[in-house]
Formats: sequence, C-alpha cells, structure tokens
Amino acid sequence: MARLAPALSHLSQLILATIPLFFVLCYFLVLAANRPTKQYYQYQDDDVAFQEMVDADGPIIDLDYILYVFLAFFVLWLCGAVYIGIFVPKRHKLIDAYVTESQSIIGDVKYTPRRNLRFFCSLWKRFSPEYSIITYRHPDPVEDGITRNSDARYVVTKKVRTYQPFSREKVAISVLPGLPRSGQPQSDIEYDFASFTDAKSGRKDRARGILNVMLFWIVFTLLGSIFICLQMNRLDGSD
Repeated sequence: MARLAPALSHLSQLILATIPLFFVLCYFLVLAANRPTKQYYQYQDDDVAFQEMVDADGPIIDLDYILYVFLAFFVLWLCGAVYIGIFVPKRHKLIDAYVTESQSIIGDVKYTPRRNLRFFCSLWKRFSPEYSIITYRHPDPVEDGITRNSDARYVVTKKVRTYQPFSREKVAISVLPGLPRSGQPQSDIEYDFASFTDAKSGRKDRARGILNVMLFWIVFTLLGSIFICLQMNRLDGSD
C-alpha cells in the first residue's frame, strides 16, 4: 500500500506560498537598482532621443508603481502580524476566562435565517459568520455596600456569533463576573475552546513561527520601500 505524504504545517504552507512573491519583489528591487544606470536618463532634456531609447529598451515599470506594491504588502503583513500577535492571544485569553471564571445561567437563543442578498450568495454564506439573538436574565450587581437583592434582575438581549444556526430555549449561557452583558451560549464557547486546544501543545510555537515570517516580510517590504524612495530621489537629483 502506498504511504501517504505527511500534511504540511501552516507555517510550511505560508513559506511555500510566499516564495514566488519574494522572487517577484526581488526582481522589482533589481529593476529599481539598475534604473539610474540606464543611459537614456542622460537625455531627459531631449524628449525625442529619450523616448527613442526608452522604446528601444522595452517597456519599463515606473518606480512609483513598484513603491505602491511594496507599501501595499507592508500594510497587509503589518495587519496580519497585529492580528496574530495581539488579537489572537487576547481572544484565547478571553475564551479561557469564559471556561474557567464564568458563571452559567439559563437563557434563550433565537436564530433568524438570512433574508438579504447574502442568503443567495453561497460563497459569502460559507465564509461569513452566523449571528443569533440571545436573551437572559442576570442578577444586577449592587455595589457601595448596598445589600444585594436576589429579586433585582434585568433582561439582557444581544446579538452574538453562533456556530449553531438554530433557535434554542433554556440553554446554558456563560457570563463573566462583573460583566452582565458578556453572555455567550456555552455550547459556542466550548466550540471555540476546542478549536484551539486540540493542538494546544504546539500552538505557541506555530504562532511564533508564523509571526516571525510576518516580521520578516514587514522588515523586507519596509526596507524595500525605503530603497525605492532613495532610487527615486537619486533620479530626481540627476535631472
């Protein structure tokens, strides 16, 4: 029986997917480095001679466009690094707090199917999150030394993301201490918790590796942008 090849990790997939981009951007840097050495820049005062030499050399890519490409990728990688390095750890910490610190109360979950254009777009429906309305009664926290009254309760209604798109009654709702509007269906919290604890042992190492790749791209695109600006300034100074 043929042996199946092991599946690539997320880090390996990221590196393999960005290798072609790396070579393309390196090619742009080579073009920017060689641009001031072109002889036709010595004839910029003679429009006819300049245009003839440019046509003979073939089409060229403006340094402005190359700079826009580097800056666009710099912003994209920076946003990705912020998401991986800041948002994801805070989300994991929040889910851990729901699992270890929250109290469970009874509430209702009402799901309404989409009735807008997204309902007809299967691709958008596949990747867009589902939302439902949860309603529950929670004890009103009383401070300043006032005696807590067990009858002091109020109704909380909020929209939350759900992984179970159907209505439910009298289900467990997890609420964080001191945050009465933080209610989330307990089954959804358990789904979130399971999604990142299945591979919890290697989660930090994997996230650190992906973050290192992103930091490399941030530095690379930033330095590339600075280099292209210097080349543009060099060409302007040679006018």
